[in-house]
Amino acid sequence: MSKILLIKPRFLTPEFCAITQPLGLLYIASTLKEAGHEPRIHDCALDHKDLQVLRKIILNWEPNFIGISIMVTDVEQTKRIMSLIREILSDVPITLGGPWPSANPEDALKKLKADFVVIGEGEFVFPDLVDAINNGRPTENISGTASMINGNIKINQGRYLTEDELNNLPFPAWEL
Repeated sequence: MSKILLIKPRFLTPEFCAITQPLGLLYIASTLKEAGHEPRIHDCALDHKDLQVLRKIILNWEPNFIGISIMVTDVEQTKRIMSLIREILSDVPITLGGPWPSANPEDALKKLKADFVVIGEGEFVFPDLVDAINNGRPTENISGTASMINGNIKINQGRYLTEDELNNLPFPAWEL
C-alpha cells in the first residue's frame, strides 16, 4: 500500500475565482483505494498564494507518490508546486495528468520536470504505474504514459476507457 497525494493546482484571480470540484482526481482516488492504496487530495484553492498548507501536508504525511492534475491555466502554479515537492521530497515520483499534460507530454516532462505523464484517462493507468514502480517492474511500456528513458522521451498511446470500464468505475471518493 502506498500513500498517494493527488494535487489540484488553481489559477485564481479576483476576476477568475470559480472553484469546481476536482472530479477527475476524485475518480482516480476511488480506483487507487480499490487497488489498496491510501490516496489524499489537496486542492490548492485552500492556499493558492503561498502553498503553506501543501508544504505541511508533504512534510507531515510524506507521500510515496504524487499526482497533479493540470489545466493550461494551472501551469505557472504547478511550477511552484514542483519546486516545493522537489525541495521536500526529492525522490518521490511525480506524475502529471489532465488536459494540459495529455496534450503536451514533452513539455510536462522537460519544462515541469515530471517523472511521468498520464495521457488521457488516468483511472486505470495511474494505479498500474504505481503498481509497476512498487513491484520493480519496467514502466516505459505502460499504455497511456510518457516518461524520460535514458534522456529520450518515450510516449505510449493514451488509454481511454471502454464503455464497460466507464460503467464499472467506482463512485468518486467524495469523502476525500
